[in-house]
Amino acid sequence: MVFREVFFYTAAVIGFFGAAPAFIYILAQYCPYTLTDSNALCKLLSAVGMLFMLLGVIFCLLSNIALIKVGKGGAGVIGRIKLMKETEHLVTTGVYAFCRNPMHLGLILFYCGMAFVLNSLSALLIAFLTFIFAYVTALYCDEPRLKRDFKDEYTAYARKVGRFLPKIHNKYK
Repeated sequence: MVFREVFFYTAAVIGFFGAAPAFIYILAQYCPYTLTDSNALCKLLSAVGMLFMLLGVIFCLLSNIALIKVGKGGAGVIGRIKLMKETEHLVTTGVYAFCRNPMHLGLILFYCGMAFVLNSLSALLIAFLTFIFAYVTALYCDEPRLKRDFKDEYTAYARKVGRFLPKIHNKYK
């Protein structure tokens, strides 16, 4: 990896897992709308939230490793903005066999988890906005490029694998 790519990944980690969580925490403190007032449910939400946060980090980490090792590129390409080399190969294994956008799913899980841990409706709004951003980015930036560069291979992959969640196939059709 060249310096620019290392710099981008470092900035992304600081932004997505440092600055954004700090903002979410501050938002939760200044806009104290809770998800629940029940102490028992709050403890359950907190446990689920920690699990979501862990899964989110794992999805982000594994998806980036796959893009670098298998795809021979990186995640720093959003439409015409190319902060790093585009992937040379379509990645369909590992977490990409689960969903087409595991990095986006990871961020959404992480921010939902934070909202649950903080018991904050305001923080959950950030997770929802992250989902909207991820959906729009996937639909209008990522997928057109993948369709253009990997044509039939991407079309077949998209038919089998869901955008953010796995597709449930009826094997009796």
